[in-house]
Amino acid sequence: MIRITRIAISLLLLVQSIQLSAEQQVDPAGSPRPKVVEVAEAWVGLTPPTMAMNAGYFSLSNLSDNPIELVSVTSPAYGSIEIHQSQLLNGIASMRMLPTLTIQAHQQVQFESGGLHLMMRKPIVAMSLGDSAVVQLHFKNGTSVHVEMPVLKSKSRDSHHEQHNHHQHH
Repeated sequence: MIRITRIAISLLLLVQSIQLSAEQQVDPAGSPRPKVVEVAEAWVGLTPPTMAMNAGYFSLSNLSDNPIELVSVTSPAYGSIEIHQSQLLNGIASMRMLPTLTIQAHQQVQFESGGLHLMMRKPIVAMSLGDSAVVQLHFKNGTSVHVEMPVLKSKSRDSHHEQHNHHQHH
């Protein structure tokens, strides 16, 4: 029964990821918008099935002439997602939640281990290698960006990065 539920949820997530093209940007009414932001190298770390949280990483570029503000992140694959910043102060590692994140015009920010990252809490289903989570990045200007984030081992990220960038340019 648990396996059937996991398969059903995985299929639902797959259908959603097929329906929403990676990096599709829409306004609040659901109409397509000109591309304002670009997401690259998106991935979610592989965690044990009993883990109640995960981390998401990607590169986020502001393609516009104005600052943009990331105000929330949602996903049908997780109960909640927060923007977090890890830092080392006086030799002590800490992490804090950021209510929003501003990306200046024509700038890029990197969500990576030890820095900015998505704290993805309460997974709906355990994720395995080869699975993907669809997340929505919501911006103050009303733009939403849908991103597919494959589950990877951190050390396999580089090989996926090369494949992902190769496919993006087609």
